[in-house]
Amino acid sequence: MALPHDPLWPRASSLFSRETSTSSDVTVVGVPASRTSLSPTSAHETPDAIRNALLRYSTAHSDPRVSFEKLSLRDSGNTASPDSDENSVIAELRKLKIETAFLLALGGDNSITYAGFQGSDAT
Repeated sequence: MALPHDPLWPRASSLFSRETSTSSDVTVVGVPASRTSLSPTSAHETPDAIRNALLRYSTAHSDPRVSFEKLSLRDSGNTASPDSDENSVIAELRKLKIETAFLLALGGDNSITYAGFQGSDAT
């Protein structure tokens, strides 16, 4: 279903660039994990579901002190599943963290917390 375009209703999804050659203030990355969950889920679909939901939300607001135009926001897509190759996901998150001021990982299930902390060198 195609959504109508309205210049007075800027979609939240339009904030994120797919440009990968520059650093950013905020980078979003999907980590589609689900197989190691204790209960069977479809949590691996969550990162893309969040992106699809952003099509339906607007960035319109009434506070003139807030401007998204001053921020550089990037969506780096999804990593491989950490369920099968955790070390490569940790390495990818580590690389992304170097290129951004704030890395936001969209799960998957809660197992991405460990890989996320390892990748960002958090303690």
